[in-house]
Amino acid sequence: MKFIFAVPETFDDQKRGLLIEQASYVAPNIESVAIEGEELIITIQEGCQLEESLIKSQFEAILNKINDCMSIPVRTMKTNVSSSQPQESSLSRDHSSVDPRAYQLLDDMFLDIARKHQAVERRYPTLLQEEVMHTCGYHTNFPQNVYAVSEIPHQFNILESAHEHMDSAFRKADYYLQPCICYHVYQELSGQQVSGLHLYTAEGRCFRHEAKWRLNAFRRNEFSMREIVMIGTAAQITETRQRIIDDVWELFVKLGLQGTVQTANDPFFTADGLDKLAFQLLSSAKYELIAQCGTISSAISSFNHSGDMIVRKFGITGMDGEPVQSGCVGFGIDRWIQALAHRHGDDIRHWPMVLQGHIHS
Repeated sequence: MKFIFAVPETFDDQKRGLLIEQASYVAPNIESVAIEGEELIITIQEGCQLEESLIKSQFEAILNKINDCMSIPVRTMKTNVSSSQPQESSLSRDHSSVDPRAYQLLDDMFLDIARKHQAVERRYPTLLQEEVMHTCGYHTNFPQNVYAVSEIPHQFNILESAHEHMDSAFRKADYYLQPCICYHVYQELSGQQVSGLHLYTAEGRCFRHEAKWRLNAFRRNEFSMREIVMIGTAAQITETRQRIIDDVWELFVKLGLQGTVQTANDPFFTADGLDKLAFQLLSSAKYELIAQCGTISSAISSFNHSGDMIVRKFGITGMDGEPVQSGCVGFGIDRWIQALAHRHGDDIRHWPMVLQGHIHS
């Protein structure tokens, strides 16, 4: 089943991208969303009973919202993308053919960068407490990405009969699967006063409820990520973020990869989401490292300056109660592996020599 809608001629590439992003959630069981020429085509799984009027009203609401949004040019900080014709890509849906040591191999290199900047190493659980989720507000900014945890109550009569009505036995637990690592750091420092610049780093599995049709070799529901979290003054966050960008770019180039560091935005899904998007782009609050893999490109790292937005929510201040700010750097380990496998093949012994010192037989 297909629904076809006209795309305004005034929509540039940025607004078209936003249209695809938002239209991906007008109905469940979407198989694809694409713009061809001046038409947006939404393909929905056959057999689904949907009212066209409902789809149309949602599309019009999205259209009106985006139409009022100001387009902001993306700024490029670094690039080494070749002007030659990109190669054809052959991206697998998993990394089963890549040596599992590749994960540790890359994370060791990211950890080296964190250690260079004297980050304190941490290990956090995969579960994020409900209280922390409500404090940071991730679930209200990005409801489309949240996974909540369910549990069966520890009550004898319910446990005794659970096998007969398993689905109804579950209730919502006080936990979420973590969408990222950084909120654990803010929880650890909650209500504290800090002096100077502080960096923390941790690695773990993250979970985001992505639209099924958008899943691919780069975009996954479950993935490994290392983060570096920075807390200090605005100037310290800006300076440290830039130094880490330079270090990551140097590694990226040494690994023989091609791409761009450019301003970016998060996929906010709130009434004021487009305003937040515009602020991120205008203030250069977020940069992403975009890897070019043939005809496909994907963000593999992000560099964020969050201002005082998150630390304020967790009551983190300076020693005299003065405001502090924070930022974070994220390494999508699975995505880096995919980019390297595309460029150099699945055999890590054929990957660049800069990695060879980290390979242990």
